Amino acid sequence: MKRIIRTCRYLIEFFTAYIIAELIKLFNPKYCNFWLISERGDDARDNGYYFFKYMMRAHPEQPIWYVIKRNSSDAIKIKETGRFVAYGSFRHFVYFALTNCRISTHAWGGDIPIADYYKKFGLYKLSKKKFVFLQHGITKDLLIGLLYPNFYPDIFICGAQPEFEYICREYKHPQGVVQYTGMARFDNLYIHKEKSQILIMPTFRKWLQGIGKEKFLESDYFEKWNVLLNSPELERILEQANVQLVFYPHYEIQKYVKCFESKISRVVIADFSHYDVQQLLIEAQLLITDFSSVFFDFAYMEKPVIYYQFDRERYISEHYDYTKGYFDYDTMGFGEVVSDKEELLTAIKHVLRQEFVLEDKYKTRIRTFFPLKDDKNCQRIYNAISKIV
Repeated sequence: MKRIIRTCRYLIEFFTAYIIAELIKLFNPKYCNFWLISERGDDARDNGYYFFKYMMRAHPEQPIWYVIKRNSSDAIKIKETGRFVAYGSFRHFVYFALTNCRISTHAWGGDIPIADYYKKFGLYKLSKKKFVFLQHGITKDLLIGLLYPNFYPDIFICGAQPEFEYICREYKHPQGVVQYTGMARFDNLYIHKEKSQILIMPTFRKWLQGIGKEKFLESDYFEKWNVLLNSPELERILEQANVQLVFYPHYEIQKYVKCFESKISRVVIADFSHYDVQQLLIEAQLLITDFSSVFFDFAYMEKPVIYYQFDRERYISEHYDYTKGYFDYDTMGFGEVVSDKEELLTAIKHVLRQEFVLEDKYKTRIRTFFPLKDDKNCQRIYNAISKIV
């Protein structure tokens, strides 16, 4: 009964919001070109946020509003701009009805109020809104959910040349939808305020989603990373190099972040509420990851990467809707690929001996991957949006 009542309330709010929106546009025509932007709905630290910042600076005349949960740790950044919309509020419903252009990092992002109902009842079929898919990160694999006609944005932003070519070829979107502009957040990577710091950022695993704490503590994923974070050899390496190490697991693993502990004083276990991914990437001199696409951002800055892939076979066979795409870690990767702790520690020592200087072969791969490299990514995205609205 509660679910039925909640569903009825959402539908009433949805259709009431559309009536109000039409009245607003009737009496104030400037709202006919109204943009709504968001990420997951509880964050402001990705392509959505950096494009929003650009709009506030370069095009403040454009009506654009950012949707984020009121209790989010990132909400203060948006509230300061005066363009804040609380996720799930009635105002959110009205602004969503009002917008003629949705901009999001996720296919069903936080710009949509109660996205599950929006999909379930096919409400998107009633709308003629343009949708700009900024992406959460560079796509390197075949993701079924993003193939046309399963997914049909008006603009599909790409951040690299091989990615653009692959998506044009395999994802089957109509001509002109997929565009290589560069990621919005890349504009923020030009000011390098680095620290003596190593960053570890592993991605999530499908088979770990939704399991309890006890099961997570029994997982190979937890065991491998926690053993590394308490390795006496790692402690010696960090002490000798006078370097700090920050461990920041993926958004989907953050619910288990308190499970990780380290007795090493130079190791920091970082959580979502107190650490910003972009800032960590900018500050670090070396990135250690497994399969997370954050390594593209790091490589964009031409800094060394190490891939620690202890469960590579299982990840490829079982992870999410993963199907190997164009990117091959062994031939296209921007750093060494290792499969066990000892190899990883050896690779770290090698990078330290090189004083974090990127090897020429990896530098060549990076520059081939990112032929478009400047601080005009947001500008190109804005120009692309302006053409369709």
